[in-house]
Amino acid sequence: MTISSQIDSRSALLGAGVEDEAGVRVVRLRGELDAFSAPSLRDDLHREVVARPAVVALDLSDLEFLGVAGLSVLLEMQQLADEAGTAMLLVGSPAPVAEACSDWWGGRSRPIR
Repeated sequence: MTISSQIDSRSALLGAGVEDEAGVRVVRLRGELDAFSAPSLRDDLHREVVARPAVVALDLSDLEFLGVAGLSVLLEMQQLADEAGTAMLLVGSPAPVAEACSDWWGGRSRPIR
């Protein structure tokens, strides 16, 4: 069963949708995650993580740009997920994004093709 919803991305440059797939919260990001869009994504992901799903998968396959502010939000949410007992995974990452993130993400970056 797939349940879809939109998370409240206030930036026109970043879109995000959330689906439940087999008990996994899949957050699909598209567009640009930069200093302008990072604060709204932080709020949106915080709501997802504090709901304490077993797994949150961040699908970056349609992300066109990932800036330092975006990386900071992803790391902050990873730490929050660890504290909440939620596994947070990067999936669908373009190879350069996955490689850039793998060191600080603890090697859990798994590109899906």
